Amino acid sequence: MQLDFQRYECKYIIPEHLHDQIVDFVSCYSHPDEYTESSPDRRYVITSLYLDSPQLTCHHAKEHKALNRFKLRIRTYGERSDGPIFFEIKRKIKGVIFKRRVQTNLSSWTSFEPDSSELLTKPNHRNVDVMSEFMALCEQYNMGPSMVVRYTREAYESDIDSYGRVTFDRKLLSHFPEGYQLDVDPSTWFALDDPVSMGISTGTVLELKFANRAPMWMKDLVQRFGLQMRGFSKYSTAVNLGLNFYYPDVDLRVPRWV
Repeated sequence: MQLDFQRYECKYIIPEHLHDQIVDFVSCYSHPDEYTESSPDRRYVITSLYLDSPQLTCHHAKEHKALNRFKLRIRTYGERSDGPIFFEIKRKIKGVIFKRRVQTNLSSWTSFEPDSSELLTKPNHRNVDVMSEFMALCEQYNMGPSMVVRYTREAYESDIDSYGRVTFDRKLLSHFPEGYQLDVDPSTWFALDDPVSMGISTGTVLELKFANRAPMWMKDLVQRFGLQMRGFSKYSTAVNLGLNFYYPDVDLRVPRWV
């Protein structure tokens, strides 16, 4: 297994009234990323189809805080989910995030039968390796569509660090998948950012992302606004809310992944 990219992620749930103040602070050290800059309302839509095993291996690993865990997702961008489609492997190993992803030449599909580099926009050695790892995990754990998650993102990139990102995620929605479709009936989404799951009446997910040590300005940000770090998995929140609502007899406490 090769690891392309390593970073740390710190998550916070903030009330919306803090947003403008935090953006003012962040703007002294960073600039809007290209998608935020080009969007009329400075927000862009991300849609992810998460894959999991029939036993919800990935979900239970997160719920039980396994030190070594992973997620597989298929991600695209735009209101109509009509942007490029990426296959992503996201691992968390002892608190460190490792992410690999590859862009495909797909626009939509109804079945999932990729078997070679024919899916890839650029079928070079690295991309074939990522796709092979993705497919191997799918086969090993019998992965299939588990949840679709959608939200709007506003993102800033550091001007002074080798890598640093600040993201604000809002309008968190989920949907039970319809095969491998990323664009689903908008009337059937259910909200993830409700008061119970967020722990706050109107919450925004703020993430601070950095490569090695947190930059001093990020530490100052946390201290100035009195932020409290907490875990918040969009995927696992979607699973818990969705299954509790639609399938109340499913016991989500059983760690079937071990």
